[in-house]
Amino acid sequence: MSGLQTAVLAARLRFTEDALILMEDRLEFLKQHYASKPDFTTHHDPNAEHPIHVMPGSAEHEKQVHKVVDYWASHDPTPNKQYTGRVLHWYHQKGIRQEDHPRVQAALEGFHAYKSRMPEKDINKYPSLQHLETEVDKVKGSGVQTKSMAKSADEETLDQHSKKIHGSPNLTIRQINTGGHKAMGILSRNTRWCVSNEGTFEGYAKRGPLYWMHDKNANKRYLYHPQSDQLMKEDDSRADHNQMMHDMPEIKDVMHGKGHHFTDPVRLHQELKAGKHVEPNVREWMAKNTDHQELLTHLLPQHPADVLGNKHFKNWAHVRKMLLEPEK
Repeated sequence: MSGLQTAVLAARLRFTEDALILMEDRLEFLKQHYASKPDFTTHHDPNAEHPIHVMPGSAEHEKQVHKVVDYWASHDPTPNKQYTGRVLHWYHQKGIRQEDHPRVQAALEGFHAYKSRMPEKDINKYPSLQHLETEVDKVKGSGVQTKSMAKSADEETLDQHSKKIHGSPNLTIRQINTGGHKAMGILSRNTRWCVSNEGTFEGYAKRGPLYWMHDKNANKRYLYHPQSDQLMKEDDSRADHNQMMHDMPEIKDVMHGKGHHFTDPVRLHQELKAGKHVEPNVREWMAKNTDHQELLTHLLPQHPADVLGNKHFKNWAHVRKMLLEPEK
């Protein structure tokens, strides 16, 4: 090895060592910083891989915060983890969940690759992940608009790995169950949905099916997962189910009984009386929240704690009758 090559190698080693020291110092600072914040929690992230579930001030709390910092640092593509602080800020502000890590990493990689072309080169000037994604997409020359999915190969995959439960000139709805990641990958193209990641998708699908909805008139897509109470637009912000029923009236009939957002309590009561199957998540939500007294009375034997805890429940005479006349 020549003297020049030796000098270059030594310089690279020094750079690597300096980067490691800088990274360790930065992560140590972030760990101490967020461990000192009582409101740095995972309450907004019920499916967190690394939850924080103990009171601040204990050694266990500090350990759990450190795991969250390390988790986000592992998805920072820079050697010295220069973007981790901003990601933790977004998490602290409840703007992202741990399951969003594929989106976070992709946005950071795009920002780092196109940094010289970004209008704002300071990562700390981006108030949210969505803002960063939007600006990165602009530089890359792609937005979040829906593109044609008419390719025969895609249609074949969709038919194999999802079920079309409704199709009309105005609306298409597909149901995607566990094992349907390939279909979900097609249906979530150019969206911010975290279920484009296979592991995240399966985590949701094991709890219950996902429903993909396409408003053909407005060319908008929505994703619905009743079990986690999530009804999302393409940018992963929450959709208004009342507005959706106004824009797409047929959705109420198609989705009745599949999720509480679109379920009519009067019709549900008649179905229960007739012995029809009703999804458990719908029954439980209605027991906790509906003000339909006949439905609540019907649900009382199966969901006593939920019904009695419902502020709308009024049929206490029926409760007294049940207590005085035990079931034979």
